Amino acid sequence: MKALSWWLMLLGSLRLVSVWFGFFDIWALRLAVFSKSEMTEVHGRTFGVWTLLTCTLCFLCAFNLENKPLYLATFLSFVYALGHFLTEYLIYQTMAIGNLSTVGFFAVIVVLVAEATLMAINGDYLMVPVMCLVVYLVATMALVVVEMVMGDVVEATSTTEGSGNGDCYAVMLA
Repeated sequence: MKALSWWLMLLGSLRLVSVWFGFFDIWALRLAVFSKSEMTEVHGRTFGVWTLLTCTLCFLCAFNLENKPLYLATFLSFVYALGHFLTEYLIYQTMAIGNLSTVGFFAVIVVLVAEATLMAINGDYLMVPVMCLVVYLVATMALVVVEMVMGDVVEATSTTEGSGNGDCYAVMLA
């Protein structure tokens, strides 16, 4: 069995822990991921189902590495998850920066390792690890800039008397 297969099975197994949190221990999911929002049991179960689907993709791909459409679907599940967490932090602000950093770091590192392993084994997908690294670096820089700007926005709105959400958006746009 190839190294990538073992890696994907390890990831699938680790994702089962998140499935457990989504279905049975939503409090841990709130603390570890969505610490800045109210999360209902339905949200937890939805997160659990999505994670179970990605877990299934990891195991299917681990046993069928030669199946390029399945490999692409598995790879895209990592991209979609990273996009989801970025929008939760940047747009909806339901995650703390520490939670996003941990999730984003592991999501991108997992993709980089998986792609580099596949490249070494099959000699395919030469640019994918490089593109993942570029995406990770750009996302990290964007998060640093957003954190700096959001810090300035919080300071500007807290010093303005009677400022409401409209004033906050005006400061962000200025």
